[in-house]
Amino acid sequence: MENHVASIVRTGGIGNAMARIEREGYSLAALVAPGGRNSAVRGLRDAGAAMKPFSLAFEKAFGNEDAPAALTEEQVPLRQRRRIWEMPSAWHCTLAGTCLSIADLRHLMKSGEHDDAIVGDYGLHSYIVNHCGNRNAITEEIHRLLNHRHAGSLRHFARFKGADAVLAAWKDAFAAGNIAGSLWAAWTHGDIGEYEGSVIYGDLHMLSHQLCAQAQPSQIRIAELEKDNGRQNAEILRLRQALASMRSERAQRVVELEGRVAELEGKLACARKTETTLAEAGNALSQNRSLRERNDLLNRRLAALEQRSQAQQNRITEFENELARARNATQRKLDPALASFAATASVAASAVEAAEATETACRLAERAADIPLGGRRILCIGGRPGLIAHYRRLVESNGGCFIHHDGGQEDNEHRIDAIVAGADVVFCQVGYLSHPAYWRIKEACKQRGLPCIFQKSGGITAFSRDLEMIAEDAFRSPQASPRTLFGQNRVSGYSA
Repeated sequence: MENHVASIVRTGGIGNAMARIEREGYSLAALVAPGGRNSAVRGLRDAGAAMKPFSLAFEKAFGNEDAPAALTEEQVPLRQRRRIWEMPSAWHCTLAGTCLSIADLRHLMKSGEHDDAIVGDYGLHSYIVNHCGNRNAITEEIHRLLNHRHAGSLRHFARFKGADAVLAAWKDAFAAGNIAGSLWAAWTHGDIGEYEGSVIYGDLHMLSHQLCAQAQPSQIRIAELEKDNGRQNAEILRLRQALASMRSERAQRVVELEGRVAELEGKLACARKTETTLAEAGNALSQNRSLRERNDLLNRRLAALEQRSQAQQNRITEFENELARARNATQRKLDPALASFAATASVAASAVEAAEATETACRLAERAADIPLGGRRILCIGGRPGLIAHYRRLVESNGGCFIHHDGGQEDNEHRIDAIVAGADVVFCQVGYLSHPAYWRIKEACKQRGLPCIFQKSGGITAFSRDLEMIAEDAFRSPQASPRTLFGQNRVSGYSA
């Protein structure tokens, strides 16, 4: 019966369907039997948009007793949904433009085959829309892409059963701004018909008109804002440059102020130092009176001490004068006695030395026949002036040749080398030689291998003793020549 009612509705319209149902003998009450009404309603709904009022009237009059209770999104199974190539061709443009981005269109284009060059985004959009009427690789890829992207919306819409419920869910999602996912879930829903789809299409169509109407003033406003933004950017650039200049000037000013602060701090330090000095000077001035009084007292004491010192100095001068006069008087009394004593001592010393020289000469004279000096040249450098004659007599009386040099007192020191070169033995009276003459004699004797006898005492006794030692060496070696005898190293032991 349900199929028969549906066929009557599809062929005769709502009014004719009602009359024909009555003429056929079917009771409208029979349509509310379990299972009968729902089948009739689905038949009326599938008949097209013209049957929409009749199907709504049926549902409103008799209710929907077979409708199951509402399920959660996880519990609702996904029923068989409409494919994109099963949709009216008028929906394809809106669906592609709303649910697919330009990047999606470029990706989908790789799945199809095309010979003509596609120019621009609109050409790409038209290419995809033209392929949506048939089942092909592009439409299947669209299904996979949108099912994956809008899986949440698909499960949400699957909870609703009946075209009105799906349409109401679309209205709510459309008002909330969830358009792309809700559009795909609504148009692919198994309960949505052409009428409900056209309602959704109308909503999107009017939305596009409104957006286009709002776009023109928005574009004008955007252009104005861009111009204003350019002016503001220029102003910002100018302000930044001015700010940079101000910062540079401020930094320079800060440097100048820091220098000024340092200068002022230096002046402040000097002022504080001056203040401290003035305070110290004030303290010193406060003590000046007592210091002056003490200074006066010390000056008086100093004057008294100077007077006493001067008096004592005068007394000391008087004592020194008296002492000098006493010394002069004593010296005048002692000078004649001292002169007489000195003359007597000198005469006695000369007599003693003469006696010694005579005794030594006599002793050597006794041995002269056995130990002659053999004409050897005896050089005496220095010596007492009063004993030179005794030296000469002593040497010559024993057969020697006596040569004398005063050691640089009156004779020239440079003659020493020549005199030493002509001597066989050199006697040096150390106490009567200058330092240069001493070193010159020593170096000359060393170069020529001559014996050099240094005598600390210039007496005749010491001279005769050393001369006697030379005579004894000559007696022990009578065959030796004077140069050979006196040039031996053992003779150099005579040097004192």
